[in-house]
Parts: sequence; structure tokens; C-alpha cells
Amino acid sequence: MASTTKTTTEKLPDHYYQWDADNRFPELKRALANHTANLQKLQKLCDDLSNAQNHVDDHVYAIRVLDRLHDDFCYGAEAAGKKVNKFMKTYCGVYDADEFVSYELLRSIDALKEVQRKNCRKVVELEDQIKIAEEVKSKGWDTYHALDLKHKAEFEKLKAAEVKEADAKKSQEEVAA
Repeated sequence: MASTTKTTTEKLPDHYYQWDADNRFPELKRALANHTANLQKLQKLCDDLSNAQNHVDDHVYAIRVLDRLHDDFCYGAEAAGKKVNKFMKTYCGVYDADEFVSYELLRSIDALKEVQRKNCRKVVELEDQIKIAEEVKSKGWDTYHALDLKHKAEFEKLKAAEVKEADAKKSQEEVAA
């Protein structure tokens, strides 16, 4: 008596990696896409951190020069000189250039140091974000890997059943011959 059920099973490839499970199962595809997005975010944060670290000392030389000038105006002899004092008095309305310039230099130094502090804070913030992103990436990879192992076990069961069926069919053909 002939079998009335028609089987439309596909022939499985020899190895799991040839089965293309990432595209075959939507949850595995989503997990891989999630992991890829997490990895890209982590890479961008690492790039941003590297860039921020390159800018931490952007103004160090300017601060050093302005600080030395400030010291010269505060603690040196008449730093501005008579010509500068006369110029400042005539065109800027400033009677004591040494004091005025010293004050302005301090404001400039403070502004540059504030920029440095912001750069340092940015480095620390990015380091904290990287720690979190690494944890998220690791959890996403674990999720993907667990799903992949589940589907690999499924594949191996199907492959074993296919091999067993092929062996049974081959033995039936040998008996029939």
C-alpha cells in the first residue's frame, strides 16, 4: 500500500552554519540586529572617547602663557610700561593698565580652564556610558548566542532524523533489491 501523505521536507545542509539560521528565524534575526546595533553604539562611544581625550589639553599652552603674563603684571615691575598705560588711558579709558590687564587675563584663564573642565567631564561621562554599553552589548550577545545554540540543537536533531531516515530508506532499497 502506497503512502498517501506527501512530505515536502527540505534537504538539510551538511553543517549548521550553512543553514542560514539568522535569516530563517525572526527572533534570531532580531537578536542579531539588536547585538549589531549595540556593538555600533559601543564603537561610536569609544571613538567619541578617543576624540574627547585628544582635546583635554587643548588650551594648556594658552593657559600657561596667560598665567605667566598675569604674574608679570601682578608681581613684576611696571609691566605695561608708560606707553601702554598712556595708550590704555587715551583710547580705552583705563587709568591703570597693569591692574586692568591682569584682571582680564584672569578672566581669560578662567574661561579656558572651564573649557578644560568640560572636556574632562565629557571623558568621564563617556567612560561611564561605555561601561553601560559594554554590559548591554554583552547581554545582547548572550541572548543571541543562547537562541543560536537552541536552533543549532534543533538543526542537529533534524539532521540526525534525516540521516536515520536516509539510512532506513537505503536499507529498504537493499532489501528490495
